[in-house]
This record gives sequence, structure tokens and C-alpha cells, in this order.
Amino acid sequence: MENKDRWKLEAEFKATITNLKDFTEHSRKLEAEIVEHKEKSSMAYEPIRKFEAEVEPTMEEAKRAAEEEVEATNIKLKKLEFCLEETEVKCLGIQTQLEMVEILKSGVDVELKATNAKKYGL
Repeated sequence: MENKDRWKLEAEFKATITNLKDFTEHSRKLEAEIVEHKEKSSMAYEPIRKFEAEVEPTMEEAKRAAEEEVEATNIKLKKLEFCLEETEVKCLGIQTQLEMVEILKSGVDVELKATNAKKYGL
């Protein structure tokens, strides 16, 4: 194989590494958002716990509003968890591509050495 092929493989390898870094960063951001939403979900239950003893209609409305907020936060959390799983699957795909590029690169190195050996009589 020619140096051009090697350069192409190295460029693909570098691009794949960059993609993996991007997906890893995105995954970390999603994990942080999940933690944040879990905290919000936990905090949304706080008014319910504080005012459970009271039976006034306004307290019931506050409780209902807090429950709705918890439900909305849980929906967002599920969406974020799905995005995180999707990102992890993409990362696995990129890692597989990286392994394939490494295999191809090692094959190119062997062919290059063989070509040089023939060319220079080594």
C-alpha cells in the first residue's frame, strides 16, 4: 500500500478519536443532566412531605402541582437516560471502528515494511 493510503487511514483514525471524545463529552453532559433532574425530582416532593398533614384546598393544589412537576421531571429524566444509552451505543460503534482502523493500520505497516524490504533489498 502507498503512503497515501496510510495517511488516509491515519486521518480516519484521528477523526474517529475526535468523534469518540465528542460522544464521551456528550455522555458526561447527559449524566450531569440526569443527576440534576433527579435532584429536582427529589426537591419537588419536599412540599408534599411538608404539607401532607394540612387538608386545605390550597395545600392540595400545591401537592398536585408538585406531583405534576415530579412527573414532568421524570419524563425528562427518561428521555435523558434514553439519549445516554443511545450515546453509549454510538461510542461502542466508534470503538469498534477504531479497532478496525488499528487492524488495517497494522496491515499497512506490514505491507510497507515488506515493500521497503523488497525495494531496498533488506
